[in-house]
Amino acid sequence: MGRIGKITRESIVEVATVLMHEHGYLGMTLEDVAKRLGITRPALYYYYSRKDELLLDIHQRARERLVSMSTELYKQELEPIETFYLYIYNHCLVVTEHAPVITVMFDDVRHLAPEERGNISRQESESMRQLTETYIINQKDGYFRDDTEARLAVATMVGACNWISRWFKPGGWSPEYVATSTATNLIRGIATPAGIEFLASLGLINDS
Repeated sequence: MGRIGKITRESIVEVATVLMHEHGYLGMTLEDVAKRLGITRPALYYYYSRKDELLLDIHQRARERLVSMSTELYKQELEPIETFYLYIYNHCLVVTEHAPVITVMFDDVRHLAPEERGNISRQESESMRQLTETYIINQKDGYFRDDTEARLAVATMVGACNWISRWFKPGGWSPEYVATSTATNLIRGIATPAGIEFLASLGLINDS
């Protein structure tokens, strides 16, 4: 196989992600990556000398997409219900647009060093804490039902977003359609009539 253009970290990560998605972390080797790229293993060593380094880079890139999405959203001065809806929508969109990377991130986290797993766990816990606080604010505002425990509802919704990476295939529904439909369906399950009306007034969902 011929060499695939200029070799960069990005091109290596892209190929490695595909191979891990196809064969799993344990079923993929650096030799496989080098062969797919059309380069020698020593040439690949210039960028990654160990497979776990490559896995960590994939994780960090995927996590950065999710974290940056959340950070940028919370910087905006939005209504709490608007923040919550857009968080779910954007999370679904990131997972859909980068499904193979997200799948690798979730499947192979156990192969990372304990320190790195701890860092990821802390990031996830902070994200869930922040979103749960936003959920509770919406409950107090009367926009979300108060018969569901906030942490359980948030965990269920985020889990549904993450699961998209398991079944989404390019070429069918667009990422935007999947994100909009999923976010709307999820939000309708926890919003009160007042919450639905408010979201509709913001142009985020259809109240019909």
